[in-house]
Amino acid sequence: MTLFTLRTRRWLWLFLLVLGVGWGTALTEAHASPLTGPDRQVPETVNLVIQAELVYDEPSNAYRVALSISDPVYVRNLLILVDDVEFGTQIIANRVPLQNQGSLLTQFSAEGLRDGSEYLLKISAEDAQGNLLVRNEQFSSGQDDLTIFATKQFKYNQPKLPDVTVDIQSVTPNYVQGVLTLIWEVSDPSRIEQFSGYIVDEGGQRIYDIPPTVFDPASSSFTVEIPPTIANARAESTYIINLNFETDNEQSVSIEQEFTPKPPPRPGLIRRVLSSFSASTNTLTAVLLIVLALMAWRMMQGDKKPKKQALKPPPIGHTRQYPTAQSTASPAKAPPAEEAWAMRVVPRRKAAPPPPPPPARLRIAVVESPSPAMTGMERIVESFPITIGRSESDIVLREDSQISRQHARILHENGRFYLMDLGSTNGTYINKQALNKEQRVPLSGTKRVWFGRNTECEIEVL
Repeated sequence: MTLFTLRTRRWLWLFLLVLGVGWGTALTEAHASPLTGPDRQVPETVNLVIQAELVYDEPSNAYRVALSISDPVYVRNLLILVDDVEFGTQIIANRVPLQNQGSLLTQFSAEGLRDGSEYLLKISAEDAQGNLLVRNEQFSSGQDDLTIFATKQFKYNQPKLPDVTVDIQSVTPNYVQGVLTLIWEVSDPSRIEQFSGYIVDEGGQRIYDIPPTVFDPASSSFTVEIPPTIANARAESTYIINLNFETDNEQSVSIEQEFTPKPPPRPGLIRRVLSSFSASTNTLTAVLLIVLALMAWRMMQGDKKPKKQALKPPPIGHTRQYPTAQSTASPAKAPPAEEAWAMRVVPRRKAAPPPPPPPARLRIAVVESPSPAMTGMERIVESFPITIGRSESDIVLREDSQISRQHARILHENGRFYLMDLGSTNGTYINKQALNKEQRVPLSGTKRVWFGRNTECEIEVL
């Protein structure tokens, strides 16, 4: 009897344990989250049809979803789910209360979606207890998951921002303060990150570089130091300022603006001397010391001069008479001509120094160029070596994408000129003959030279 009772208790405890585990599992499934846990079909199936229309709103970067529900009495909430088709992951899950409406307009943000990627919109429904509803199989339309009532596949294309425009209003020099002020107008200042540029003269010679500078959206002007070439100019001349702006979407905006500053009148000599003295105390002190030293030297030289003695009259009775012009005495004989010639001292003439060699000079003229402003440009070069290129060169040939930044170089050695290609992308040609990289080709007379395929120049040895 005791043995039977012990066995009965063991079986009873085991039965209760199994029953408790099963009951706990059922409760866990019943209260699982509809987004992460298993589904519970309450009721088992519903004859519910949901139609979804998807429209992208570019200004707000969001998708508007228009839903039409055939029988909203079963539905408490709708689930807006978005899956990444490529990776199969769910990236958006929004719960929207229906409130017994037959139609609903909602939206979800496109923030975080990848440009050019495919996505799948899925619509699910929950009942009043928070359980996922299951669609009747006759409304499956090929969809395996019966908890999905509507789907829409779409491709996300990130909206493109309009291009940033920059317009230089004026370039004004201030010779008193020694600065050059640029005033510009920017369509969207908040999108510009930094800018850089340079200034060239009429011959394309770069005279000033503007280093990369952080752009200030709150300012519509920028001030740089006046280049020495402009500050020292005595006549009006035209210059070109080139600026390159970089935006937040890696867009590059390049502009150029011509300006012709009017130099101030040159002050007189006395004013320049006084200005030099006022600017430098050391110069004034040195001049005063030199003046004092000269005055002291003159005074010392005056003390050393012998004093003039007064002429004493000769004693009486010791005077000597000399013949007058009417005297018959014979005049003194002049020395012979030979003696007079022997007394002359003829200075020796120094040989004239040989004339200096003529300076090395070249004439470079642009015959043909994609830039109308560059065509016809001519320049005389007297300092060598020089580099020719699209930028960062002594002679800048603008607006030709086939010209490298430093395209070619001209040398002057032992009285001869040489043209050398610097490894350019599109090559250098003399009379249609391509130059090898760093090959020195002599220049004489007049040559037609092509830098790339579009820019033709005439180089003449003067």
